[in-house]
Amino acid sequence: MFLRSLLANVSMRTKIRLVALFPLLFTVGIGVIAVGNTGDVGETRKWIAHTEKVIFEGEAIVAAAVDMETGMRGFLLAGEDAFLAHYDSGKDRAYNGLTDLKQTVSDNPAQVARLGNAKTILQDWQGEVAEPMIALRREILQARTMNDVAAEVQRAEGKTYFDGFRGQIQEFIDVEETLLAQRTADFSAALNSGTASREDIQASVEWVEHTYAVIGEAKAILTAAINMETGMRGYLLAGDEQFQEPLNAGRADFQARVDALIQTVSDNPQQVVRLEEIRSTIQEWDQRVVSRMLQLRGDVLGGKSMDELAQFVGEERGKFYFDQFRGEMAAFIAEERDLLVVRQGAAVAAQTAKDRSILLAVLTTILLGGLVASMIGRSVSSAILQLAQSMKRLATGDMNRAGFAGG
Repeated sequence: MFLRSLLANVSMRTKIRLVALFPLLFTVGIGVIAVGNTGDVGETRKWIAHTEKVIFEGEAIVAAAVDMETGMRGFLLAGEDAFLAHYDSGKDRAYNGLTDLKQTVSDNPAQVARLGNAKTILQDWQGEVAEPMIALRREILQARTMNDVAAEVQRAEGKTYFDGFRGQIQEFIDVEETLLAQRTADFSAALNSGTASREDIQASVEWVEHTYAVIGEAKAILTAAINMETGMRGYLLAGDEQFQEPLNAGRADFQARVDALIQTVSDNPQQVVRLEEIRSTIQEWDQRVVSRMLQLRGDVLGGKSMDELAQFVGEERGKFYFDQFRGEMAAFIAEERDLLVVRQGAAVAAQTAKDRSILLAVLTTILLGGLVASMIGRSVSSAILQLAQSMKRLATGDMNRAGFAGG
């Protein structure tokens, strides 16, 4: 009723303008709603990318710590400083990574505390196990009963294979990181354009997530191979069969992950070829180096020239600290994976809310536009009808009823 009484006092020209103006205003309103909701979706996607980055950085810290342990064991076997390169580089990457990751998750006190615990445990391992064992090996240097093993390690044949493998896996990761940068840019462009469809945005997100997954699996393949090397070196040092468990588990994990990743990147023939080369390198290293070293260590199990060092390793003090460290980092990564699930759900909810709000705005526009158009149409029709009746009376000479009273 209010709208009718308001329209009754509006001129015909204004009514006609309103008929054209109302759809335009409602279209602008729909656009504002769409842009606002797109911003919410973009913010949610940003948090998903943040969480994925935290997970990958956490896994990189674990890999760096494993590099420390692997480098230390290589030095304990060979007594050559060259084998401490991975220990030193892993140390820098692990502690720098922990510091940087603390800043990244500074909004989450529980995660900051976990990283603090992990750092303390790693420092304890370094101070109580790694450094004393390195110092002890420097004193021993020449071990008679393990001279053959040490000479075999010093040939660095395994190092040659492994350095080649590291280069191959890094080349594979570099290609994927280039793809990740491009796909992230495409996703940002799709969001910023304001014209991309929901399918285009979803496709961009899926490609970004696909590339993150490929990079993560490539790093997992590297970790599996490092576990093989760590298990071999642990057995060569201690002569205890349980130290072969990481070797056997890493071997199975490596094969399974390479097979799975070949399927994942089957759309990229060059990356498939790289993975086959990576598999071939590790298989050749396993057959030509690992098997021979294990056999040689089995032949000298009764040696006593490195008894003190072997006893130190056999006490598993390092394993105690490393199990704790892995546990803290596993809890940290598990928490981030839980957050990733939550944030992926939020992304879906935000997209659904966007779709619903736009649909509601469209329906509201249709309803209100139809109502306004109907009322304006009736008002215009009534005015035209009154005008026609007045003209008809005027034609018959009825000036008073036509609205033209004489003066």
